[in-house]
Amino acid sequence: MNWRIISSPAFFATAVFCLTAATLAPQPAISQTPNEAQSLNKQFDEEIYDLFEKNCLSCHSGEKPAAGMDLGDFATTAEVAANPKKFDKVIQNIRSQVMPPAEGGNPSLADRERMVQWLTRALATQDKPINPTIRRLNRTEYNHVIQDLLFIEGDFSRDFPSDDVGYGFDNIGDVLTLTPLHLEMYLRAAQAITDQAIYIPQPKIRTVDIEKSALPENSAMSGEGFLNMYANGVFSTTFQEVEAGDYEIEVELAATATGVGPADAQLRINNQNFQLLNVKTLSPTLFKIPVRLTTRTVKLDVAFTNDYYQPNAPTPPTVTATFTFTQSPFGAPTEQLLVSPIRTAVSSLPPPAGQKII
Repeated sequence: MNWRIISSPAFFATAVFCLTAATLAPQPAISQTPNEAQSLNKQFDEEIYDLFEKNCLSCHSGEKPAAGMDLGDFATTAEVAANPKKFDKVIQNIRSQVMPPAEGGNPSLADRERMVQWLTRALATQDKPINPTIRRLNRTEYNHVIQDLLFIEGDFSRDFPSDDVGYGFDNIGDVLTLTPLHLEMYLRAAQAITDQAIYIPQPKIRTVDIEKSALPENSAMSGEGFLNMYANGVFSTTFQEVEAGDYEIEVELAATATGVGPADAQLRINNQNFQLLNVKTLSPTLFKIPVRLTTRTVKLDVAFTNDYYQPNAPTPPTVTATFTFTQSPFGAPTEQLLVSPIRTAVSSLPPPAGQKII
């Protein structure tokens, strides 16, 4: 007779996810009060204009301003705020001291800072910032995100529709459309990704040969591979390297009645009585017993305890059993043990040969 111990994962997880877009939300503009706008205009008239006139307007004004940058056509904060790209470049050049050049006046660091601060505050009066387009990932980006996120490699976007190209690039939000076909392909790819990312190892089977083990008293192996007990006795085995956690022991028992009532099967764990099982019918009854295991070695016994022998009884009492030792659904040990198949026959007299359960 063989005991099979099957080790399988502690949990099974499935997940479907869809990575479609990487977005950047614009920061809301700081709304300026009329008094603050008036203060900026007043500061421009009193000091900022003079700085630009002294250091910039000799080159950047008139019919042919240098580099096409005309700074002589603004006089209010509203005019600055209406041209953010132009004045962002002006701020960069003043701050980096690229402009004005040394021969153009070369203002002091304090003057440069005053010009930059005024332009920055003036640009902040813009109440309608340019909103970037919310875009999805292109096919290459999708594969890279999956690799970085889940540490798996593969061309998961191979079935996606081709990415449109704008200005020579395939990652421009304005041309990356999102169609129903994209959504369908995202879901299909998500299934393939989770199948690869969530590894479910196959059960590992270890066998214990009962025939080569020490048999209990008043028992013998049958020709069919069953362990027969002719009187009160114990059927036992030991599991090694059991992870701590909540388990469920399943015991399937069938018996004829004894002279004193139902047959009793005592479940013991590590030599301690755990639960008494009353077996009342010839039809197999499945008992499910939750148990918390804390030791690395677990000894499991099922004992027939109330043999009632009468030589003239027309039908001797018998007990047959199959055992399954599985992870409890309410626990999460890292290892699941499954003992199957095990069948014992317990009797006051040698029982007839039974049918082996595979």
